[in-house]
Amino acid sequence: MIDFDPKIFSVFELTSQIKKILENDFTRISVCGEISNFTRARSGHWYFVLKDERALIKAVMFKRSNLKSDLTPTDGLQVVCLGNVTLYEPHGALQIIIEQIKPLGVGALFQAFERLKERLQTEGLFDPQHKKSLPLFPRGVGVVTSPTGAAVRDILKILGEKFPGIRVIIYPVKVQGDGAAAEIAAALECLNRLDKLDVIIVARGGGSLEDLWPFNQEEVARAIYNSALPVISGVGHETDFTIADFVSDFRAPTPTAAADMAVPNAAEIREKVDIYSRRIQDAWQKQFREVKNRFHILEKQLISPNKVIENQQLQLDDLTFKLQTAIQRTLREIRVKLENSKSQLVVLNPMNVLKRGYCLAQITPSGRVLIDSKQVAGGEQLLLTLNRGKVNCRVTGSD
Repeated sequence: MIDFDPKIFSVFELTSQIKKILENDFTRISVCGEISNFTRARSGHWYFVLKDERALIKAVMFKRSNLKSDLTPTDGLQVVCLGNVTLYEPHGALQIIIEQIKPLGVGALFQAFERLKERLQTEGLFDPQHKKSLPLFPRGVGVVTSPTGAAVRDILKILGEKFPGIRVIIYPVKVQGDGAAAEIAAALECLNRLDKLDVIIVARGGGSLEDLWPFNQEEVARAIYNSALPVISGVGHETDFTIADFVSDFRAPTPTAAADMAVPNAAEIREKVDIYSRRIQDAWQKQFREVKNRFHILEKQLISPNKVIENQQLQLDDLTFKLQTAIQRTLREIRVKLENSKSQLVVLNPMNVLKRGYCLAQITPSGRVLIDSKQVAGGEQLLLTLNRGKVNCRVTGSD
């Protein structure tokens, strides 16, 4: 027969004792392993399994801790976690409550970068059709960067030189370490709510992959994607690439280049305005000269109404004179012809012949002029017209 220990634990008492031992002996320990079954609860807490080739342990990272994390866990990622081991009494399950998490080495960082890049690309966050164009003349520029780094000084210098007087709002954030990604995402959301800003620059100087890691976080990528204002990414050096570069509307190789891209060159604009103004003025003066010359030509061709009337009056007077001359000439010609006709009539007038002793014989009653003796027979009546008077007679015979 087995003897039982006088002290008998309830299940709750046993799990409580184990929990005390675990929490006393395994406080703020570091453990490495591979993430599996990652879940983001509606509460904001992260739940996953941390495993290696021979064992696994459940893990939870509460919202208050994961908000400070620059790493979003993904299945298969090798990580190092800092936390406390405990026992969840209702299930009697061993678990680790994680306070901090980071990738295990540069290789793991690169794997996490590639996984997130592939997933966001599949979702369409990098698609060109979502890219916004830059304003030609921005009213203001928002800058998300560290307030103490060289990047902010370079950006302010370029903006001041290229476009003096441009409104610049610096939103200071951490650009590396815990909580940096959350600050950057919050800055983007805040600048989008401000008035008179037309473009945002997200920038920091160069650094290692770990240093640039906040710009490889999903929350920063989604904040850039959701920005209503165009975003220029100027993170690191020319050879550095981050997730922020792929999501942003424009990628600049350096913070200085980002500032140069954000605003036009005021001096060049003034020079172009001067050139175009001179061209417009020259074109206007040329056109004015052409119109003026054309006006003078038309003015010379234009005759005043009085001049037209005078010319027409002269033409009328000339035509009147010519008409009068022609009428007079015609009348003279007619008179000559009348005189000739009169003379001919006088010569040809048979009455004038009668004055010389001739007479005009007409057969009556027909009145036919007798020119041949054969025209009459004996007994016919004739009317003889003399120079003075007429005589009726009868024919008694003819030869």
